[in-house]
Amino acid sequence: MKQLSLLIIVSLFLPVVALAAFNEVSLTTGTTLRLTVGGNTVDLTVTNGTVESVTVYDSTLAITLAAGSSIDLTSANRYTFSYNKSNATANFVCGSSSSSLGLALVAGQTTETVSVNPSTTVLPVRHLW
Repeated sequence: MKQLSLLIIVSLFLPVVALAAFNEVSLTTGTTLRLTVGGNTVDLTVTNGTVESVTVYDSTLAITLAAGSSIDLTSANRYTFSYNKSNATANFVCGSSSSSLGLALVAGQTTETVSVNPSTTVLPVRHLW
């Protein structure tokens, strides 16, 4: 009887254990991913904290930031980024060789999913004479 009870209890927990590890990756400080979104190559670097999830669609990234986390999205082709956010802060910088979008969610906020669309618009290099 004890063996049967133990077998029933163990069998109840097996599906939970098996599902918990499938397709899960933790993205923490220092992690960099190279992603292709709508034919554009974008590097996503976690600069602080943890990113809970990244989903790549045809032309959009859905990035779920944990409170206190920040990321940089970089385009070596100097493409612009459009984005949709609520509480996260955003900072776009275009340099002579790349463009980047920084996103951060302050500690104390709830998690937030930000949608980002890398465009095919290349920003021109402007020279100051």
